[in-house]
Amino acid sequence: MPISFSQTTNLECPQCHKNYSVPVWLVIDAAERPDLAARCRDDAIFDVTCPHCGDTRALDAPLLFNDRARERLILAVPPGVNEEQAREINQQLMPQLQANLIAPFPAYLNQTQVVPQHLLPLALADDPDAAFAALREAEQAAAHSKTPEQRALAETVQKFIQADSWDESQRILQAHSELLTDAADLGLVELIDAARQAKDANAEKIFVEHRELLQTARRNGIPAAFASKRKSAPPAADAEPSLPPEIVARLRALNIQSPEDFERALREHPDLAEAVQRAAMANDPRLAAIQALSEARSPQAVLRAARVYPVLLNDETLEQIRGIIANARKQNEADMARHLEERLQILVDFKASGATLDDVAQSERGDKQDGLGDIPADVRPLLEEMARLTRLSDMPRKIELCEQALRVGRDYNPILWGALQNEIANALAQNPQSNRADNLEEALGHY
Repeated sequence: MPISFSQTTNLECPQCHKNYSVPVWLVIDAAERPDLAARCRDDAIFDVTCPHCGDTRALDAPLLFNDRARERLILAVPPGVNEEQAREINQQLMPQLQANLIAPFPAYLNQTQVVPQHLLPLALADDPDAAFAALREAEQAAAHSKTPEQRALAETVQKFIQADSWDESQRILQAHSELLTDAADLGLVELIDAARQAKDANAEKIFVEHRELLQTARRNGIPAAFASKRKSAPPAADAEPSLPPEIVARLRALNIQSPEDFERALREHPDLAEAVQRAAMANDPRLAAIQALSEARSPQAVLRAARVYPVLLNDETLEQIRGIIANARKQNEADMARHLEERLQILVDFKASGATLDDVAQSERGDKQDGLGDIPADVRPLLEEMARLTRLSDMPRKIELCEQALRVGRDYNPILWGALQNEIANALAQNPQSNRADNLEEALGHY
């Protein structure tokens, strides 16, 4: 049996929004798989590439690297994993490694070295101590080589980026004209490059956004630059009378005084953002339908959304979707416009075909059964609901449904049982609730 171990994970590309599957390596034995060891040294082992659009980014996943020749065991952990969580991950992956090694096990397997994911190449260097020392010296040299003025400017840039609202960002910029200099622009370029090297797409996006804002302010003035940020901002709590009283009370408790405050509160409190979204959808059922449409990742999923929300096929709703597409284009959100336009065309074609939603339901039931063997009648609706759960916030419910469906038992239908094990593992790995390390540990137990 191979020592190296991977699991297949389903991903959604953040660029083209299409689904694809990739192998995620959790255990690598250097002697058995020198090709994978080389990818670890080249800092490429965590990279995943969308086969549809070519977008490449790093995947957050742990990796246990076994080097028998050098008697070293290294656990690379994603950002945000603390020491206790790293120990739990190591305890979970170790049996997978030992299962295919010959006992008695060497002593070095009890001395796992834990490193951050992005420092794995340094840990695998011929002289890792020298590599880490060189990194520290380079960081210290870079810090000491800056003049007091450069260090002060770097602190101001960080303060500008970390502001809680666009109002605060504007106040900082008005108080620090040095942010409009070439030196500040160069500092942001360095931050962008560092984020790209670390494959931190979120940080890169934030740095690029703030650099473009400063460039606009240099060309057109500070008020004009920030006006573009405010024109599409959400309304403040007091201007949103349709929100339920409990949400309004919470917004007031958070001291929401401006659209920027509202935007920040939604970013910092995902549960609040979901509550506001649910309230908006309750006031207008078409919003819930359009939301479901936007989350559909395939033509079949679009028709499933139409079956759940027949209002999607109404002329009025179709026209509303066209309006959203037009507005997205005005806001230069080409990806969103294209994403919705593709789904709109599926609805238009379906409506023109003369088929009914009942035809979709019958076809879907046949597709669900195909390849999964004999599915008990009480399990079929569970599978149908699971197919509609695609958002991260849906993962707890998906886990619950998987657990119910798994009662069918391995002996009764091993193909279905195996598919459900993979489904619950993927849901656990994406579950935004509970402890991340606990979720990952439980997910590994299902693969």
